[in-house]
Amino acid sequence: MSVAGSLLAAAGPLVYYSEDPVHVTVRELPVPTSSSGQEIDRRLAEMAVSATAPRQIVTITVGQYGQVIDVQFPSGAYRTLPPADLASALIQTLRKAQARAREEVAILMAPMTPPHFDATGAQLTAPTQPDESGIFQKTTH
Repeated sequence: MSVAGSLLAAAGPLVYYSEDPVHVTVRELPVPTSSSGQEIDRRLAEMAVSATAPRQIVTITVGQYGQVIDVQFPSGAYRTLPPADLASALIQTLRKAQARAREEVAILMAPMTPPHFDATGAQLTAPTQPDESGIFQKTTH
């Protein structure tokens, strides 16, 4: 069973630790009683994933589509950061919460998706080459 799958079936609060210092928490939802469309819709509507930056600079909660539900500053640590560092912490924390939300959606949708289908969605890599105009950069997949 994958880490994400074992998290979904675990009792108690679901907590996911990634290799970087951003801490991600998934609100516990009851284990599904069926894989019906209505049950999945209900679970998706209840989904909330929170990520907290190191030193508790910021906690961002997103919903099933990665939309921001809540932003909190649990400590005063943000006050000592230069604006660029605070912006970086916000973006990094948001991206971690959104990535984890995509993983949770993929887990919920797994019973209804074809084998080998990546429900997390393809992510574009950073642009590496300018296009023909030299103004924009080509994206690679």
